[in-house]
Amino acid sequence: MAIAQLHERIHDWNSQVTTRADQRLVENVALAGPQSRNGYLYTEEALRQAVDLYNGKPVFLDHAGAGRSPLHRSTRDLVGSIIHPRYEAGRLRGDIRVVDTESGRTFLALIEAQTPGVGMSHVVLAERSADGQRVERIQQVLSVDVVVNPATTSTFQEATCTLDYP
Repeated sequence: MAIAQLHERIHDWNSQVTTRADQRLVENVALAGPQSRNGYLYTEEALRQAVDLYNGKPVFLDHAGAGRSPLHRSTRDLVGSIIHPRYEAGRLRGDIRVVDTESGRTFLALIEAQTPGVGMSHVVLAERSADGQRVERIQQVLSVDVVVNPATTSTFQEATCTLDYP
């Protein structure tokens, strides 16, 4: 079975975010949505069933560099981890417990400044429909990364590669 590695950027991840800086907690972050402008549709069932897969997953600044596995990340890039993942109004949301690292402080500064062009991008292994258009199951969540996409800040974007998975 071929499993696709998907990276989906969400531009309005922070539209309902609240920050408790004293607790190093960012609440109500959009982690994944139902539709990509690149043509992918995440089924409601896939998103609902994936909720628990996001719990405790790491959040990094940027994706792994070109040619590097998303599983081999540096602790220098660690922002924190996801807690309280949930499915609400067609989206996966969660809170991020931010660590007191340079990357964590950068993340909090980006939120405070309401920096345009910054978005969340989950990195998942997923099963797609036969036509490749629908994500029917998220098998594994590798991370949710904070990324900058200045060329298209008002759209969802995805990059895919196929992995051979037993």
